[in-house]
Amino acid sequence: MHTLFRTATVAALLGFGLSTATLAQTPKLQVQPNLTLKWLNSLTISPATVPGGTSATGTVTLLRPAVAAMLLDLKLVNAIHTDSGVWLQDGNYVQMVLSIPAGSDRGTFSVFTTAESAPRTLTVEVRYGKEMRSASVSTTRPRTTSP
Repeated sequence: MHTLFRTATVAALLGFGLSTATLAQTPKLQVQPNLTLKWLNSLTISPATVPGGTSATGTVTLLRPAVAAMLLDLKLVNAIHTDSGVWLQDGNYVQMVLSIPAGSDRGTFSVFTTAESAPRTLTVEVRYGKEMRSASVSTTRPRTTSP
């Protein structure tokens, strides 16, 4: 943190001569940009691999309990957002916002997958301000039931 002192020279002309004095102002504190309190600790998705057509649970962990309710932005990478408040990618979807209540240090959400024939990897991001964490879940071929 830097402290800057401003000085000013005051000249008084009263018709009788010139008198000068130097005045010091209260220090002005300079705050460095981007010095913000970090909140996001981690994002995990469990299980890391699921059969298509099932869901996995995402968990966002904070570095400390929330002092007030926090709204975190979720995103399914390479997906489109819908009017219903979810990110949608070929039938796979994730909600757009995760609310963490005051006093809690974590929140959970679901990653819903579609029953596809080809395995794929879905990446989810969570953002709070300039912070971002990401995690992935892989899908396998859907389970088949025998007749």
